Amino acid sequence: MDRTPARRAVLAGIAATAAMTVTGTGLAGSAEAAQAHEADTVLLNGYIYTVDARNSIKKALAITRGRIVHVGTDRSASAYIGKRTQVVDLRGRLLMPGLHDGHIHPLSGGRGLLGLDFQYAPLTVAEFRATIQAYLDTTAAQEPDGWVTGSHWYLQAMRPAGTKVTRADLDTLTTRRPILISSSDGHTSLANSRALQLAGITGSTPDPATGTIERDATGEPTGILQDGAQDLVRSKIPPATAEDNVRYAEAALAALRAQGVTTFMDAAASEGSLKAFTTLAERGRLTARAHFAVLVDLTDSRPVQRVKELQGTYDTGRLRAAPDIHVRNTKMFLDGVLQYPAQTAGVLEPYLVHDHDHWVPGTNKGSVYWPPDRLNSLMKELAAAGIDPHVHAIGDHAVRVALDAYQGVRRAGYRSNRLTVAHAELVPFFAHSWFG
Repeated sequence: MDRTPARRAVLAGIAATAAMTVTGTGLAGSAEAAQAHEADTVLLNGYIYTVDARNSIKKALAITRGRIVHVGTDRSASAYIGKRTQVVDLRGRLLMPGLHDGHIHPLSGGRGLLGLDFQYAPLTVAEFRATIQAYLDTTAAQEPDGWVTGSHWYLQAMRPAGTKVTRADLDTLTTRRPILISSSDGHTSLANSRALQLAGITGSTPDPATGTIERDATGEPTGILQDGAQDLVRSKIPPATAEDNVRYAEAALAALRAQGVTTFMDAAASEGSLKAFTTLAERGRLTARAHFAVLVDLTDSRPVQRVKELQGTYDTGRLRAAPDIHVRNTKMFLDGVLQYPAQTAGVLEPYLVHDHDHWVPGTNKGSVYWPPDRLNSLMKELAAAGIDPHVHAIGDHAVRVALDAYQGVRRAGYRSNRLTVAHAELVPFFAHSWFG
């Protein structure tokens, strides 16, 4: 973490804009009046992009107790400098409001940054295997049973285009360790034979309700696991310790700071994520406002009560001019992804298949994981509890199911809830008002 005074002050100024009250240059009528409003920090000689109604560009600003109290010229801001004021010369650099990221997965991102990270690179099978083998060689002390988990593997960018990988590509690596490599879309993983064995996945293992075990022509698993089928293997991986999660959270926060993100939402939050960021807050190392959409799936018997309990334990209350923690959302996955070879997003018309140099309709329409009646009922319960849903829906069938549920929420009289469809990559056109 960069702890230079100038860097800390600039970040404080940026972060403050998330809940700022800008009073403009007219706050102080005189230098004497301004001294009564001595600021904690004054930043001078900058290029300050205010994003106000006129997109004004200013030179300086003053911050008190985490709020911007003045934006103006170097001269006007200097009136806020007192004996205890920290003064920062921006040297012509840009200062802008902090960015808000409404959908990230910070713990998995942080874990990827600290572990086997494919960095979204387009790879041949040979390069893919070489990357894993290099990691195996540097972590040889974890043989033969230490799990290998890889992140940010860009499956769709494998070269040449259309390349498929299977467990056989992992089984030839020099290791006895179980391996699970996760694609960057979050919906597909590749396991080696050792990992499948530990998970008890064979040719006779049924597909879970929310996913698919890909199989070869003989019915044996290829190692590719789609959506909920990934959990069959993930459940066998020893869970991260609390301190592991704190390390992952710190790595994520460092990456967010470097890119100017001051508010984010964990879009599939576990209690482990909540604990990790709460621990950092208690240690004074939380550097962004954190929102959490608690993951709810079909196995939850009391989803609303569970979210409310987590809210009562971790939510810090009203928004403050400081990094804090909020639990006001929940997350549901209605389908998977459109990309080949997964094609698990729920669509109204079948995916096309290649047949003798032609593309023709096949039979696969993906899946919508939640029965509409159960989803509709849950949405109203969430609305009544003041919890806003954040629903993953990519295919047009899944989007339609989500909109049907949201229509029910509105017709039941809940008008203030923020109802979100995440991704919505294939959206059906409707001539009438969906939320009437």
